[in-house]
Order: sequence, then structure tokens, then C-alpha cells
Amino acid sequence: MATKEIKGFRSLAVTLTTAFLAVASAILLAAVGLELGVNFQSQHESVARQQQLIAQAAADEVKGFIQEKVSELGAAGRLRDLAAVSPAQQQLTLDKLLGLEPAFRRLILLDKQKQALASSSRLSTAGSGRFAAEAGGDPFLNASQQAVSLGSVHYDDITGEPLMTIAVPITDIFNDFQAVLAAELNLKFMWDLVDKIKAGKTGLAYVVNRQGELIAFGDISRVLARENLTRLNTVNRFVKGALSPAAGQANISRGIKGNLVVASYVPLGAPDWAVVVELPLAEAYQPLIGSLLITLASVIVLLILSAAVASYLSKKIAGPIIKLSGAAARIGGGNWDAPIDIAAGDEIGELAESFNQMTARLATAQRELTGHARSLEQKVAERTAELEQAKTVLEQKVSELEQFYQAAIGRELQLIEREKEIDDLLGESGRPPKYHNQV
Repeated sequence: MATKEIKGFRSLAVTLTTAFLAVASAILLAAVGLELGVNFQSQHESVARQQQLIAQAAADEVKGFIQEKVSELGAAGRLRDLAAVSPAQQQLTLDKLLGLEPAFRRLILLDKQKQALASSSRLSTAGSGRFAAEAGGDPFLNASQQAVSLGSVHYDDITGEPLMTIAVPITDIFNDFQAVLAAELNLKFMWDLVDKIKAGKTGLAYVVNRQGELIAFGDISRVLARENLTRLNTVNRFVKGALSPAAGQANISRGIKGNLVVASYVPLGAPDWAVVVELPLAEAYQPLIGSLLITLASVIVLLILSAAVASYLSKKIAGPIIKLSGAAARIGGGNWDAPIDIAAGDEIGELAESFNQMTARLATAQRELTGHARSLEQKVAERTAELEQAKTVLEQKVSELEQFYQAAIGRELQLIEREKEIDDLLGESGRPPKYHNQV
């Protein structure tokens, strides 16, 4: 009780248990953290490589779609030496090509002077002049250098559909430039292609241009709204001209749907677009999450076992010390005969043996001191009894002396009285009384 009243007292067993558990927990958590870090890095690299492969495959499909349309346009220009045939044949060729390829909205054949030789359109002629002007701009200049021209993405004023102008050069048999065949390509036909690209079970892909505008995605309404995605980290990297993330450097960020994803992108080059592939974080790291759950369960079990072992060890160590503390308290309370029973072959056992020897010597000294005290008390009692007896004898002698003295005085007084009476009787003869002489 005295020990527990000490300010700031803490049980030694609790302190040791806490210390053992803290050390075991620190070691365990450090090991688990290291393992999780290694597993995360390995999983991250694996996901990055997989994402890059999916993004590259998606980019190849999108690029293949554009190349296919360019090839169809070039094949039509080479089929009949389109620049040299009659206007009727030129018109017939354009009409047939427009009928065979639904992705083409308008076609136009321009000569070296940018004059329209023939044109074909699925729409009214209201926008034909605008398309001719667009085709006679950069696409014509690029194609005149005998290079395929892929224009930038623009949008239909009415439907909001993304469009792109492509142009191919038309040469004669001597490979001399003669004309330009341009087509307005409706990119909505690319939507289904992009929507079918699978990234894992719940991943998705979409296409953006260099301005970060969405041009192909499963949610068509967002494409028609000309949504700009530069707020997304992955798209912003592409817009700013950053290189495609290498394997092992997948970008973890918010995705197009606002969830956390692992995103990768691959630029197409020509056209100047990028295909972005996103995989939800939960799916990307599902093996790691499963491993984490198992690890956490193992950690909990190990912590429980560590607590049990720590409690056992602390009691094993603190038990003898607690016994010594109790023995010291009993000794302080005057109980010298209670031995300390600690069967330990270590320093604590030696300390307990020293305690037992000390208490034995203290008990012997106490008994001797008690014996001396009792002997002294007995001698004092005997001496006191003797003194009391002597006192009684002395008082008796004094009493007897007093009685004797009183008796002697009484007789003396009686004699004096008798003599006085005799003297009084004899006083007439003139003889002095005797008692005057005695006095």
C-alpha cells in the first residue's frame, strides 16, 4: 500500500509489458512496412508496364483508323490518275468513295491553283465553300509537298461532332504533283473503336488533342460538349509536351470520372493526339490490397501473440522483484520471519537469498534484543520488588520506633507529672522540684 501511494507509481509488470510490446510492434511494423513498400513498388511497375502496353495498343488502333482513311483516300487518287480523267469521272469517283466510306462527310479535288475540280458531300452545299477554303489552306500546302496532311480537329457548328480534314497529293505517272484530294473526316466513327478498348475489367480509354479537348470517349455527351481535360494531370502532361511515362512511372491521379486511377498515355504523333488509358486504383492494386489485408490480419495476430509473450516475460521478470518489494514492505512492518521464496538461478535469486539472510539476522537480533529487554524488565521487577519489600520493612521499623518513642515520651511525661505532683506536695518544705532540674 505504501508503494502504491508513491507519486507517479506504475506497475513494473505493466511497464515491462508496454516496453516489450512497443519494441515488438516497432520491429513488426518496420518489417511489414518494408515488405509493403517492396510489394507496392513491384506492383506499381507491373501495373505501369501493363498500362503502357494497353495504351500503346489503343494508340495503334486509333492511329490505324486514321491511316486506313488516309490509305482509302490515297488509293482513290491513284486509281484512275484522278487529276487527268474527265470531270465526270472525277465526280463519279468522289461520289463512289463517299458512298463506300461513311466516315467521310465531304470530298474535294483541288488542282495546282487550288481550284475545285470536283466535290461531293453528304450535307447541303451551304458549307461547301468553307470546306473548300479550309482544304485550300494548310492541308493543300502540305499535300503539295507530296506529304499526307492531317489537319487539326474542329467541330460541327450544329451537331458538335469532332471533324478533321485530311489531304493526300495526286501525282501523275512521273510522280509529279498534279492535284490534292481532301476529305472531311467525321471522328464520331472512331468513338465505337475507342469505347471497345478494354483496360482491365473496369478501365477505360479516351482520346484528346494537343489542346486537351476530348475527341473520343464512351460518354458521347462529353465529347459533343467539347470538354477540356487539361485539369487532369495525365492530360496536362501531354498538353505541355511531356514525354509519355515510361514503364514503372504510371501516373496515379484523378481520372476522367473523378475517381483515383492509374493513368498512362501514348502520343500518336500524327495526328497530334494522345490516347489515355485509365485503370481504377482499386482494380490496379487489387493483388496488393488483398496482400495488405492478409498482412494486416497477420499483424493483428502477431501483436496479440506479442502482447501475450510480453505479459508472460514481464511477469517472469517482475514477479521476483514484486516479491522482493513485498518482503521489504513486510520487513518495514516488523514481520521478520517471512522468507522470500524465489527459485531463480540468477542475480534476482542471489538478491532474494541475501534478503533471506538479512531478515534471518535481523530476526535473530530482534529476538536477542527482545530477550535482553525481557531479562532487564525481570531484573527491574525483581529489584523493584526488593525495594518495595525493604521499604515495607523500613516503614514497619519506623512505625515501631514511632510507637516506641511515643510510648517513651508518654512514660516520661507521666513521670514528670508524678514528680510535679510530689513536688507540689512537698513544696511547702522549701525543697525545689526535681523536674526543674531535669528540664
